[in-house]
Amino acid sequence: MTTARVTPLTGPDAATRFRRAAGHLPTGASVVTALDRHDPFGMTVGSLTCASYDPPMIIFFAQRGSRTASVIEASGWFGVNVLGRGAEAQCYRFASSAPDRFDDIELCESLSGMPRLRRAVLWMDCRLDSVVTAGDHLGFLGRVQDYDTTSCREQPLVYCKSRIAPLNAGSGRHLPTESLTWWGEL
Repeated sequence: MTTARVTPLTGPDAATRFRRAAGHLPTGASVVTALDRHDPFGMTVGSLTCASYDPPMIIFFAQRGSRTASVIEASGWFGVNVLGRGAEAQCYRFASSAPDRFDDIELCESLSGMPRLRRAVLWMDCRLDSVVTAGDHLGFLGRVQDYDTTSCREQPLVYCKSRIAPLNAGSGRHLPTESLTWWGEL
């Protein structure tokens, strides 16, 4: 039996080391959008997950001090755009702090008025339910008010080890959701 190498969670570069380690966990690539008066804001997130099916709720995390996060807290609404193949440039653009992130982006408006990226494989319109503190991040729990999956048929983008790639659905095995009923019994 070999001994596992333990990396200390302390020291001047502990956060950077942990960020690199956490990069081994694949996540979806999404752009969260919000409106401040009539100005659109948006940021790429890799922490989006479903929190509840009944009622439908999602949660994502954003770094404290994010301008988009502040707009979401103030307005109480946000949009989620799950990115698909061909949207890699949008993913990187919204991960930056560039002021022109919405330039040349094809948008439409959701029912609540949130900016919606036309080529998203899934979009959701969410009302902010609560904000939780999680260290240097804030968690945004939202109630899904509306959603659509029909606008783009591409495979979703996945982020892992500092790279963006489309999910290869053909390499996976289909697992019907009903077969996971045991999960709730744990």
